[in-house]
Amino acid sequence: MKKQIENKYHSLKDLILLTDLKLRQLQNRIKPIIEKYKNDKSLIYKKSNRWFIHESIVNEFKRIKTPIDYKLFITISSR
Repeated sequence: MKKQIENKYHSLKDLILLTDLKLRQLQNRIKPIIEKYKNDKSLIYKKSNRWFIHESIVNEFKRIKTPIDYKLFITISSR
């Protein structure tokens, strides 16, 4: 029974494989997520100097690709 409960949570090292981010990037991204979910200890908590993140909020760690607005680029020709 205990093993099923542990499968719902991931550590930061597990998130490296899930999100394709480096450990340092995940450490920087966890700070605002901690603030966001500070009232709900079931989603993210720290135990023995190790973070446990519930699988429902793993998407918040993934990369966000912002579209590029190509209208802003200017090309100058020196002919």
